[in-house]
Amino acid sequence: LPGFPERLRHLLRLVVADRGVMLREGEDVAEGVQGGLVFATGALAAADAVLWATGAAPAAWLAESDLARDAAGFLRVEPTLQAEGQAGIFVAGDAASFTAQPLPKAGVYAVRQGPVLAANLRAAAEGRALAPFRPQRQALFLLSFGEGRAAGTRNGLVFAGRWVWHWKDWIDRRFMRRYQQGPA
Repeated sequence: LPGFPERLRHLLRLVVADRGVMLREGEDVAEGVQGGLVFATGALAAADAVLWATGAAPAAWLAESDLARDAAGFLRVEPTLQAEGQAGIFVAGDAASFTAQPLPKAGVYAVRQGPVLAANLRAAAEGRALAPFRPQRQALFLLSFGEGRAAGTRNGLVFAGRWVWHWKDWIDRRFMRRYQQGPA
């Protein structure tokens, strides 16, 4: 979890170790093999199961397009969610890279881009002015540890416990209800 407070990363390491999971951070994997992983150093880590967390990556087809991309290969977008230099192409979510204000690849930003994207698609179709997406300065991140425990961070503050899991559960269920009930 680069970019997150060290205390949150420490809490996650404790939870992972408590569950008997071997965590290998910052090591290059050369290949996955039957029964484990081989690292670039040649070391083999035997495993019954492997969870390989690598972070967001751009879709391979983007590299073949003529669309403007950042150094990581994500599409550069204007504040209006239009692909840079392409008035008729809109981009949102992890595929988008804001050149003016780089954002982490996190669902909280993608979800908030949705209404702006929908409004801008309608506005573009009707020849009206487009609105900019204005991301919040700080986002709340909540991470469930399972078994009714979670941790979170916002503005550098880290908090953890059962109450955080209940809070996360309440937020998640409220969010999902919006999509299960249909339009009002």
